[in-house]
Amino acid sequence: MGPLLSATELYSQTKGLNLRGLVRAVEDKPGLKKKAESLVVQALSARKNWENFERELFSFAKSLYWSDRQAFSQYLGFIIPFMVYSINALKEAKKPLTDLEELLELVSETDDPSLASKTLTLLEENLKEQEITVSQRFVPLMKVLIKLSDIGNDSKAGPWFSLIKNLRRELDLYRAVPETILKELNFPESLRPYTEAFLQNQSKLVDELQKALQKDQKHRAIETLEKLNLHFLDQRNLIKDCFTFIKKNPFPPETLKITIETITGLIQENPEAIPLMAEELLYLVLSEETGFSIKEMLSYLKDLDRKTKAGILFRDNLLERVFNEQSRDTEQTYLSTVSTLRCPPSQFRGYDRDTWEPEYNPQHTDHLKNLFKVLSFGGYRHKWFLYRAVATLYITDLFIPDDAIFQRHITNYLNSVDLKESLLEHLVLLRRLPVYYNEIGATGTIRDLSTRLDSWGNDPVLYFLRKQVHVNSGPHNLNLTEAVIRAWATGSRKPLSGLVPEDLLFELSDETLNHISEAMALLLQKLSLKEPLEVIQKNEPELKKTLDEMSLTDEMRGKLYCLFGLYRELKRKYTHRDTQKNMENITLVINKMKAQKDVFTSPEKTSPQEDLYHKRHIAFGIPSVLGTYREKKFDALCEFFKEEENLSGLLEETIQKKTASITETLKLFNEVFSLYGLRTPTLRDNISVLENYKGLYLSQMVDLFKLVQKELITIVEGFYRQYLSFIDELLKDTPEEHLAGYLRDSLRTGTPKEDLSDLVMRNILALQPGILQFDRFLNETLRSMLEELEKGGDRPFSERPEINTDAYIVLSRVTGDEAGALWPSLGTKAKNLIILKNKGLPVPEGVILPSEWTFSVPSSLKELLREAIGELERATGKLFGHPERPLLLSVRSGSYVSMPGILDSILFCGINKTVMMGISKEYGDTVAWDCYQRFLSHYLSVVHGLRVKVEGKTPEELAQGYLDLAKDRGIIVPEEPFEQLYQSVIGVWRSWSSEKAISYRRVMNISEHWGTAVILMPMVIANAPGSGASVFFTRDPRSFEVVPYGDTLFNSTGDDIVSGRKTPIKISKSQTTEQEESLEDIEPALYRAHCKIARAIEQIMDGFPQEVELAYKRKGTAWHLTILQTRNLEFSRTLIDRFHESCRMASNILTRGVGVNGGALSGLATFETRPDRLKRLKETLNMPLILFRTQTSTEDAHLMRYVDGLVTTTGGVTSHASILAKKFGITAVVGCGELKIMEHEHRAVVGDFVIEEGSPVSIDGATGLLYRGTCPLLVKER
Repeated sequence: MGPLLSATELYSQTKGLNLRGLVRAVEDKPGLKKKAESLVVQALSARKNWENFERELFSFAKSLYWSDRQAFSQYLGFIIPFMVYSINALKEAKKPLTDLEELLELVSETDDPSLASKTLTLLEENLKEQEITVSQRFVPLMKVLIKLSDIGNDSKAGPWFSLIKNLRRELDLYRAVPETILKELNFPESLRPYTEAFLQNQSKLVDELQKALQKDQKHRAIETLEKLNLHFLDQRNLIKDCFTFIKKNPFPPETLKITIETITGLIQENPEAIPLMAEELLYLVLSEETGFSIKEMLSYLKDLDRKTKAGILFRDNLLERVFNEQSRDTEQTYLSTVSTLRCPPSQFRGYDRDTWEPEYNPQHTDHLKNLFKVLSFGGYRHKWFLYRAVATLYITDLFIPDDAIFQRHITNYLNSVDLKESLLEHLVLLRRLPVYYNEIGATGTIRDLSTRLDSWGNDPVLYFLRKQVHVNSGPHNLNLTEAVIRAWATGSRKPLSGLVPEDLLFELSDETLNHISEAMALLLQKLSLKEPLEVIQKNEPELKKTLDEMSLTDEMRGKLYCLFGLYRELKRKYTHRDTQKNMENITLVINKMKAQKDVFTSPEKTSPQEDLYHKRHIAFGIPSVLGTYREKKFDALCEFFKEEENLSGLLEETIQKKTASITETLKLFNEVFSLYGLRTPTLRDNISVLENYKGLYLSQMVDLFKLVQKELITIVEGFYRQYLSFIDELLKDTPEEHLAGYLRDSLRTGTPKEDLSDLVMRNILALQPGILQFDRFLNETLRSMLEELEKGGDRPFSERPEINTDAYIVLSRVTGDEAGALWPSLGTKAKNLIILKNKGLPVPEGVILPSEWTFSVPSSLKELLREAIGELERATGKLFGHPERPLLLSVRSGSYVSMPGILDSILFCGINKTVMMGISKEYGDTVAWDCYQRFLSHYLSVVHGLRVKVEGKTPEELAQGYLDLAKDRGIIVPEEPFEQLYQSVIGVWRSWSSEKAISYRRVMNISEHWGTAVILMPMVIANAPGSGASVFFTRDPRSFEVVPYGDTLFNSTGDDIVSGRKTPIKISKSQTTEQEESLEDIEPALYRAHCKIARAIEQIMDGFPQEVELAYKRKGTAWHLTILQTRNLEFSRTLIDRFHESCRMASNILTRGVGVNGGALSGLATFETRPDRLKRLKETLNMPLILFRTQTSTEDAHLMRYVDGLVTTTGGVTSHASILAKKFGITAVVGCGELKIMEHEHRAVVGDFVIEEGSPVSIDGATGLLYRGTCPLLVKER
């Protein structure tokens, strides 16, 4: 299409032309007359296809020349101006200039002086005010003009000087190839025409030409023209010659790089050269001989303008090369480059005053098409790119007209992408597009209603609406129709302002508007509605009946019926929402959606059936498309999205009317989430608990629902993690007028721009069926249960069965599904281990003593324990309590509700001095004594409540110290391994009722009725040489990348890590500073084993990030890992406080540790360990308290409610300090190795700086920094 012409420009083009007279001049020639009429109509159009127009004009001119020379002369006043306009409109195109040259040659062949003179005069008049590119045909044009001047005996220069002026402009703008580049390329002969010297030479020749013409020296002028070589002014020739030379002559990469960068810079202002440059760069990339990489090519694009980049990046052959290489690094570089191209705004500004065509930026729709092309080729496999695409769609004011036929791109996407992998993410992306309809253009009911609406012919606005619906079909017509409805409802033209051309609004009479407004008011009154757009929520028969009963003229009745009918149909088409759809059975709806999902997620490649008719509205030169687009997958997706609205409504109805039991409602939501590929293992397993496990108390039901709610929170957090950072980034640089309509509306109502991110996220969540409804259901059910609990106290929720006291559970004999049903009996720790073991991961055999025995220990417990030992001996080939092949056991607690570090466990059970001999044989005396002292420490702590540290330099000294301590307190530590085990089991159950456990449950509002299972498992001797333990998250909490993020210790147990007794080694490089070494540096093979098992665990646990404890042992050159426990990890997306830059100065930093929770916190240091004193400090100081400890243990849980921050000298991200900080929501920095704390003296020292009780300090739980003093200046950051 040529440029948009204003009415003034159109007038100037046709001024002085007798268009009717021109047609009459060929009255007797039907063929030419028809062509003349067509040309006149196009000439009068403000919107032309100049390429077609110029071709028709030249064809007509030649035909007229040969058939009627007189008529040809008469038409010259029309032909010459419009050929010049065509040259100007088509800029770099060669054909219009060539056609003009050929036409002038024809005139010169007549030897008719008057015709030649007339032609020169017309050319002079039309060329002198035009800036046209003439260099491509300058020489032959000048020659034919000189020839014409000879024929016409015209000594004047005529149009020559105008052509020379335009050529000089081109010469002045030309940028020569720098000498430095020519030197790099050894001064090739083929590039000499592009130098500054050659440019100067040609400029001098142009000077000579002008002088010759001024002196009427035409022979000399012809000689000068023969010397001119303007080939160099077409930069496409520069590109061809340069790359031809490069292809024949291999150059070093650096020379190639400089040359390409220079040429790219030279052509930036020339859009015609860009496609050729793209082709040549692609040749280098696609040609194996050059060795030119995609990454090198992309590096040259960074400084180019948007159009140049787009011209190169979205080519199919480049995309094929990028994604066929199977190089993730190349793909990443390519996608990062594509991401620098922001989606151009649609800039819908209403409608052109002359043509009524929508005014918008066509690059917007082109970019959306290209975005989906990149995604379809393989961009979807890079999750960040997919998430960024989602953010782009949801913040952008989309404009996709029908004639874009975007349905093709959806089909291509469905055929290219593996939707079953991350289905929900793809649906979030696709759902935003307003393209789910089969009828392209105005067809069927829409066409009928819009035609009838304007059939009275007395309302210019309805005429305009009909034309838009018929000619310019698209979602924008929905807004236009809404504006008409509001204008009718208010009796005002204001809603139409900016949408309907002003001259049409002026034509709309007050009488017409008043009559329809009165009819609208009466209709709203009859339907008891205030909002006119809600009329379409009434079903069609009801609306018709209401209108029929009203005292209205047939015209008013018909207009109201047609307008709301049209609005309903447009809404149904573009928003895939059917306001008239009958509510169905929810199970039926879900089953229909499952069937549709099976179709559009099928790997089968499908082809569309397009029945499309392309037409052009001659009067306006506007193309349009009519017809249908059908394709099996696309049609299924359309139906799926249409059913979503129905599904959401039925879920709301289920909650409001409480038509199903709690369990049935949970099952319903689980089915909905499953439909979308959302994994909800906690919900699924708790449904199994409710169906199979009887006798839960009301307080347990509350815990159960809280766990399900926590899973929903995790799902929602997942949405935020995926999209929020990209939404934030894009919103920062998006002007208000380019935002999506719902965001602009929100800003107008006073929403601050910084709050728009959450608004976008709420929109994404609101469009996803099940999320908001489930949240409402959980909140209402929990509120009801808590009210009942508060009023009536705790009670059994259902009849309690008899406890089975004669059956323990062998870990390997339980399936994953059975583990879900047995969850309260097994506890979370055992349930998760069963799931992992069922999937083949390295989990040791175990025996679970059910949680119910916490409150009713079986009388046959000893016999059951002997049987359990036999199970473990058979599984391991070792013997419990025997020195030859000693089997040591861990006795671990594990409840349904996670209470990390609160319930007790005992390790290395079954050891005495005889058993130690067997351990010594395999691992040495030091390890044997270390196992013994560890057991003694745990046993005395758990069974006898003796939590005292003993002094000793060696494991043997420590062991003897514990034995002496026990003797002094009158405690007998059993020598008999079986008695150790029996007492340990009882001790673990007793820990459920310990003071710290009761206090923790009271603070966290956890039911007293769960009890704890006891898990007996073979000990992995991780404290031996060549062994160790790790505690880690399966994801980096900052980047959310699936890599192990946590701590490890060689020759140690997981207990050493979480207790903070030792400062561990960080697992991944990403956790360390430049001075620190990680496991990834020290033992790459062991690190890779951690990565592999982290990915496997997370995949088995339904994609939920996990916190894992494992032990490892080197066997030969390989590392063998054993999983000891895993649990869901909780992340936070909330904004945190960060110190202002003025407080982050290096001079204020005291030391660095590991930030494990929270953000910036200023307060007063305290070393207190008594809760009553902390409480008093908190009340009297009225400032945050930051507790300083060497290390913390679960014993400190009761202190956490009184402090705001925590600093420790030992520990890592998985230490007890970290866990407590997260549970109680306090800011924490752990592992500050440079900090020395003297707890008894209530002071700490770092360097020469002393921190005392009450000293002002600041910590940052995000960066791990400890600062001197306080900083009142905080900012919010993520």
